[in-house]
Amino acid sequence: MDRRAGTERRHLFSYIVCGVLIVGLAVATWFVRPWEEQSRQWLQEVSRFIRPKAFSGRLRATRYLNEALTALRQGNYVEAESKARAALKVSADTPGGWEILVLSLSQQGRWDDAEKAIQEAPSQALQGSLYAALADLAVFNGRTDQAVRYYEEALHRDPENHVVLNNYGYLLADRGERLEEAEKMIRKALQKRPREPAYLDSLGWVYYQKGQYKEALPLIEQAVKSDPHNAEVRYHLGMVYYRLGQWDKARAELDSALRLQPGYEPARKALDEIIYEKKRREMSGARVGA
Repeated sequence: MDRRAGTERRHLFSYIVCGVLIVGLAVATWFVRPWEEQSRQWLQEVSRFIRPKAFSGRLRATRYLNEALTALRQGNYVEAESKARAALKVSADTPGGWEILVLSLSQQGRWDDAEKAIQEAPSQALQGSLYAALADLAVFNGRTDQAVRYYEEALHRDPENHVVLNNYGYLLADRGERLEEAEKMIRKALQKRPREPAYLDSLGWVYYQKGQYKEALPLIEQAVKSDPHNAEVRYHLGMVYYRLGQWDKARAELDSALRLQPGYEPARKALDEIIYEKKRREMSGARVGA
């Protein structure tokens, strides 16, 4: 009880300090530009934010969110859900509360409830980011059919979200589906983040799935150069080298992937295939690519 009270006092003190600073800035703004409509609107927003009732609500929401995060770390998803709901009851426009709620519901296997919760979020933008997070969670749990639908919902609410465009495009590429559409999405993401290694790798993987290995090579090589500690990207580069007949380079990349992530089964399977095929060709007298 004492520790909780101490935490609340620290939060309250922080809010008071912030409130004083905001009020000072608001007053200064009013003196400098007293008759401008934009300034008046801003002052109205500030006054709404610093009302005592709003401060009290945010203070309680912060406490519930801290408790929800603790429950998440402990794997107590039922408790995390309960605390997230309590935070949202106090302050419904708290993004962290919605994120924890969706995560805790999905971790309980309650995917339909997680989607219902998203639809109750107060803005289209927030719903879009929550659908994107739920899609990523679905991919992680192997529920890729659901992930496709969640990504569609996310893009419906936020068509310019470059993270969603890349992740959705990569999922389609990894499934070998709708490759032309996947390429368009990833290229759109790259327009916004042209040097992002994950996006370069995604586009390279689309080319790989199309059988265009020479086009895939420079993209994935650049992704590895920028992000050398990513096992999945090293695996992709290894597979491109393999398809191009550069087996020694392929083995080196797949070995790197397994060093970074020893349990990465796709890399292990590909490495075993290369070793077997190389031995088979050597025994038959065929030339093996270097």
